[in-house]
Amino acid sequence: MRNDQPTTLPASGQPGRRSPRLDAILLADAARERARALRDAAMMLVAILGLPLWLAANWPDRFPHQLRVLAGSIWALAALVVVAALVSEHWWSRVRSRRIEALGPLPVLRSERLDGAPIAAAHEAENEDEDEDD
Repeated sequence: MRNDQPTTLPASGQPGRRSPRLDAILLADAARERARALRDAAMMLVAILGLPLWLAANWPDRFPHQLRVLAGSIWALAALVVVAALVSEHWWSRVRSRRIEALGPLPVLRSERLDGAPIAAAHEAENEDEDEDD
């Protein structure tokens, strides 16, 4: 009997897995980026529709009334989407900031420099040099 299903065992702590708080921050950041992309696309649509509206405003007799109304309506809708995307982007930015603040202060990282001296010792040595100059 052959089993094609992989065998998995529960791991304690799962070190490669992200925390739920980090996932919440990344989700808020992704939502903010989607709102930013929507805002950019809508702003491009507003800019592109600006030329036909300008032409229709300068030469109203060359364009049918229905076309001018349609272009104006699409432009107004795109401008409304820009405003909504700006509000959404700001809101998700605030959510992301609050979630980052909820993490609290970051732990101090200690690592070795390339020359083998600890970073903390290197900073102390730099501070001693500054004290000697005074």
